[in-house]
Amino acid sequence: MRNGPCSSQPGVWVSRIGVGLVLSLITSGCSSSRCAVDCAPGYEPVPNACTCRPVSDAGGTDARDAAGKNDGPIPGDGSRAAVDAGADGGLDGSPPTSRKRVFHLLNGDLGVIRDANGPRTGLEVADAQCTSAGQSYGGGQWRAWLSSSTVNAIDRLVDVGPWYRLDQQTELFENRAALARGPLVAIEDPTDAGSGLRSLFWTGTLIDGTASATNCSDWSAYVGGVTATVGRTDMAGAGWVDSSPLSCSKYLSLLCFEQ
Repeated sequence: MRNGPCSSQPGVWVSRIGVGLVLSLITSGCSSSRCAVDCAPGYEPVPNACTCRPVSDAGGTDARDAAGKNDGPIPGDGSRAAVDAGADGGLDGSPPTSRKRVFHLLNGDLGVIRDANGPRTGLEVADAQCTSAGQSYGGGQWRAWLSSSTVNAIDRLVDVGPWYRLDQQTELFENRAALARGPLVAIEDPTDAGSGLRSLFWTGTLIDGTASATNCSDWSAYVGGVTATVGRTDMAGAGWVDSSPLSCSKYLSLLCFEQ
């Protein structure tokens, strides 16, 4: 310890006499701002106090509080920065590759999903079409927003949201539960979605994500007398489910969700 007043009682002076005195100071402490503590090996001064503490106690709470009350990374701690970079994209503002997307797929002659005599279900065929078309957007696994007579569309999606438009900037659904409320904005900008049938897609699904009563005979019949519930890419909220089933003879599409 450098010579100087270091006591709550006036007239007491201390000099550097070794570790024993330091340990005495640790026990009693003092608050003189003029005191400069020489600590024993393995100890360091406590800021604004005339005492020492073990070095192992110094880096945790105080260092984080000084950096911003645990709200951000501290020097030498790259974990928070790495998490933030992965969630929010690159430093140049580019979209992060981890953001899941939704796209509108116009498919097949008359919107046919499967042959009634085919070995796969309509849902399997639709998912394969979405995944194949998804190669144009970097690959990965995709599933159609589609119900059958026994399976609900909302149960077919793994909850990997939020989901975005293809631009990876415009959020559509915060998570799987939000699908039952409809998209935050139109899946496609109305000026891009086109008009009439171009904005519609097969769903067989109600607003809550469960199967409706109409689904083109489990996506195997495409004639005028059969109908299915459809969705809209040009409407947000509950409006993304069309109020009236549509004839299965129409040319429609699929809506594909990245998984």
